[in-house]
Amino acid sequence: MAYSALEPQEVPSRMTGEIVANTAESGRYDAYLPSPCVQNHAANLAFLVDGTLTCVWFGGTMEGMGDISVYMSRLEPGARRWTEPEKMSDDPAKSEQNPLIFTAPDGRVWLLFTSQTSGNQDGAVVKRRMSDDGGKSFGRTEVLCDIPGTFVRQPII
Repeated sequence: MAYSALEPQEVPSRMTGEIVANTAESGRYDAYLPSPCVQNHAANLAFLVDGTLTCVWFGGTMEGMGDISVYMSRLEPGARRWTEPEKMSDDPAKSEQNPLIFTAPDGRVWLLFTSQTSGNQDGAVVKRRMSDDGGKSFGRTEVLCDIPGTFVRQPII
């Protein structure tokens, strides 16, 4: 069956996080994650050790603005709805974006993202938050790489 695109005005009412069968395409399920932001961009998905699927993205009023922050939502095994988004970064002087989440071989969950002033990628640094409990909670934000212009965007392989 053909995929039918949504009109922009149809999207907000579907942003419930609920997993629903796609009526246009048999066997496909969709979920529109809730977000408090006008713009949402650069989502990455990763499974945690317990089988929880995480989605991280950045959102705010406009890319490069100081209100751009990283968000995360979770879909636990067997759940039919994604959790409300959790704000994972909040530096009002920086645009924080392009998040990646992954589980390291030692079992710690890493959240990486870039941070720059006014979207100036030439001055970007990489920040991180770490979880020692499988992604249930995360420690404080710290700078991982402070070499200006360092950027992350793709999942860790």
